[in-house]
Amino acid sequence: MKKIDEQDYLCMVGHILEEKKAYLEKDMSAELLAISLGIKQKKLERTIMAAFGLSLDSLIDMFRIVYARALLKNGTPYEDLWHLSGFGSLEHMETAFECIVV
Repeated sequence: MKKIDEQDYLCMVGHILEEKKAYLEKDMSAELLAISLGIKQKKLERTIMAAFGLSLDSLIDMFRIVYARALLKNGTPYEDLWHLSGFGSLEHMETAFECIVV
């Protein structure tokens, strides 16, 4: 059986976030992503940190922000962005917008 390496995990994370748009699920977190990949959360977080320089939760939020910005450009009211883009609350979205530069 082939051992899965860090590059494989990065590809799987990319597929889950980009293709499946799992970040739109409000309960998507580093823990759930690690479970879905069958990897320990700490190992996955170390892999993401080494590759992207940010936490897995921040990476998920970055995808949410990009999606929210696209919605905003298409005329979606600001108050509706947080729940349409997977954030748990308006406050969480605003904090992510302040912390992450996209």
